Order: sequence, then structure tokens, then C-alpha cells
Amino acid sequence: SNNATIRPCHGIILLYSINSRWSFHDVSRTCRQIPLDAKQNPRLVFVLVGMKSDEKSTREVSSEEGLALAADLGCKAFFEASAKSGENVDAAVFAMVRALRQ
Repeated sequence: SNNATIRPCHGIILLYSINSRWSFHDVSRTCRQIPLDAKQNPRLVFVLVGMKSDEKSTREVSSEEGLALAADLGCKAFFEASAKSGENVDAAVFAMVRALRQ
């Protein structure tokens, strides 16, 4: 079950593609399926990352929508990142580590 998988976690980095509205909705749907008792754990940290920030010309999801979803899901941080260029990849991981250390 999801609960058995999530329970031992301390942090989850949620990813979607900025050029895929489907992936944006899917990450929201996936997060909402996490069992309530896991979400209510104050030590469980979420970071939301919109990937493929290097492909702005095919963007389907605005930065503002990503930021709003991060707030709605209770994420500790939001980034747009690119695996291709490396932009904000380290920053997202470091934000997770900082939040876990608090």
C-alpha cells in the first residue's frame, strides 16, 4: 500500500514537467493519494520541482501555477529546474536537506 511505502520517508521531491499539463495534474493527484496520517506527520517534507525549465518555448504550466500548487500541497520549497543544464537541481536537493534538518 501507499501507506507502507510512505511511512518510512522523511522527504519527498515531487516532479512534473513544465511542458506537460498532464504531468502537473498527475503530481497533484499523486500527492493527494498519500494517506492522511502520513501527510499529517510534521516531519514529512515535500519539495515541488517543475522540470525542463530549459524548454520554456513549449511551456504549458506557468511558474505561478507551480508556486500555487506548492503552497496548496504544503511544500517547503518550489523550484523550476533543468536536468539538462543542471539549473536548480542542487538547490532543490539542498532545500530538502535544510528542511529536514530543521
